Amino acid sequence: MMKKLDFTTDIIVEAKPQQVFDAIINVRGWWSENIEGATEALDDVFSYHYQDIHQCKVKVVEIQHDVKVVWQVLENDFKFTTDKQEWVESYVIFDIIDLGGKTQLKFTHQGLVPDMECYDVCQAAWTYYIHESLKQLILTGQGLATPKESVLSLAEVKEQLLAKQKGKSIYHRLLIKTPVEKVYWAITTQEGLAGWWTPDTIAAPAVGSILRFGFGPDYFKRWKSLRYIPMHLSLGNVRKALRNG
Repeated sequence: MMKKLDFTTDIIVEAKPQQVFDAIINVRGWWSENIEGATEALDDVFSYHYQDIHQCKVKVVEIQHDVKVVWQVLENDFKFTTDKQEWVESYVIFDIIDLGGKTQLKFTHQGLVPDMECYDVCQAAWTYYIHESLKQLILTGQGLATPKESVLSLAEVKEQLLAKQKGKSIYHRLLIKTPVEKVYWAITTQEGLAGWWTPDTIAAPAVGSILRFGFGPDYFKRWKSLRYIPMHLSLGNVRKALRNG
């Protein structure tokens, strides 16, 4: 019988083990600002939620400074799975390996296996948070954590955006089983846009930037970015940003 493989991924960064360790325990800096409770010491217990879709309670069960961090999932609730508690009693493990000048971070979610209903969504989410958000926090001091939630609804955003459009518009809504941060990255960054539209892409996530999309030697499109709301902004500021246009 084939052994069920726990989800694992790793990154190598030009940083000291202490920098990697300090970033890991700064959970609000790379995972989510919607975390309540302490996250830095042995036996700390914290709660995480993403809207009403995912909620969990996590305990820090092992701390080896600059070497290892282990969490145990005590409680879990998924809105989108039949078994709401798929993560319960699983372990989230961060192994920090000194490579001499560089550091390897090996991430393992022990108990998250391919036959679980949440696996595709969860492995995509963890991959984003480790490879994009945590890596950026380690290297730059600024991660890409999910911002603090506010009462701003999708309907309000849609209404305000469409109110600013003149003439006829096309509006599509897609529901995708992937983290909002990954979708945001795919439609704002040069690497993300090049991955699904055309490899010949020049883009920068900033208001006023000119985006260039090439389709062969003689044909290209140039667009101007009119509105850009960074993910690290509190969602409480989104309404203000939309209003000020």
